[in-house]
Amino acid sequence: MTAADGTLTVNKAIDAGAANVVLLSQQNLAVTADIELADNVTGALVDLNAATAITQSGGIVTASELVARAGGAIDLQMQNDLGTVAAVTSAAGTIKIVDKDTLIVGSVTADDATTVDGITSNLASGDDIYVTAADGTLTVNKAIDAGAANVVLLSQQNLAVTADIELADNVTGALVDLNAATAITQSGGS
Repeated sequence: MTAADGTLTVNKAIDAGAANVVLLSQQNLAVTADIELADNVTGALVDLNAATAITQSGGIVTASELVARAGGAIDLQMQNDLGTVAAVTSAAGTIKIVDKDTLIVGSVTADDATTVDGITSNLASGDDIYVTAADGTLTVNKAIDAGAANVVLLSQQNLAVTADIELADNVTGALVDLNAATAITQSGGS
């Protein structure tokens, strides 16, 4: 689904089952070209590509893989159900991603064959990255880079047996805050 020049808003559920969901907002003359999620989006791959920001005011994103690319903030703070996530923003704005259980930060290939590795903000002060696994382990298999901004990784435990943070790649930021309910381990990166 594409908005050729402006904001793309999802007010009704999109369920592609085992197929992919691609949401694209382009900017030519429009002041903003956001993707606004207000209802559920389900697919094997959910590919969100916004010229400006990606926001979520309702619904849940359910996907084996999520790739989010934006020219501004990425705000996916509902109890999403994701397997592997990758995100990048090319302009000022924070990245906030919440998953309801175990989450992997890794490599995801978008529908247009672009591969996004890990999570990268605009690297300027204030362009912080927040990633939360609300009830399970948060695994960092690809780098998280906030440059001069902060990185906050949170792994909470409600029903899960373990709620670790497992670092297998670099996490870079002015401040790196790791908060795990059970353990923090590092097998790679710095």
